Amino acid sequence: MTCTFGVKYWHIIHTPDNKGLDCNLEQHYPIPTYHGFSPPNFPHFRLFDAHDSPCDTLGINGPPPPEDTTPPPPQCAGNIRIYPNPAQHLAQIELPDCEGGSLRVFDAMGRWVEDLALAPESVGTELDVSRYVPGIYFLHIRTATGEAVVRGLAVVR
Repeated sequence: MTCTFGVKYWHIIHTPDNKGLDCNLEQHYPIPTYHGFSPPNFPHFRLFDAHDSPCDTLGINGPPPPEDTTPPPPQCAGNIRIYPNPAQHLAQIELPDCEGGSLRVFDAMGRWVEDLALAPESVGTELDVSRYVPGIYFLHIRTATGEAVVRGLAVVR
């Protein structure tokens, strides 16, 4: 590690594969000349076979591919629609596949503005934005099934 201005020191991790304090970090390791902005470019020597590559002749196995940790798509929260956007007086919030939930409105600074209950029997609800100051708002929608989604809404005059 290095600083972004001319210095005569580096910070070196002597054993980077060890965790925590066992990595043996040494701060202010002296170097012979002034250095600035970036450490030298070190090549990556952890060479492994790439699957189906004709160039891999080392015969060593690389790390396993990463597991797919993508969360499953939301059941109803993904179909929520807010229109018109930008809105002047009323914004319609549609929850076509949901069974109700709750809505919290926050302004761009993260301040709470309003809470609304989304009735289970309705497909949508109207949000009266006529008293909101023009700007960007974030709608935190939590469905009855526990799914959460955040959508943006612009209020204009």
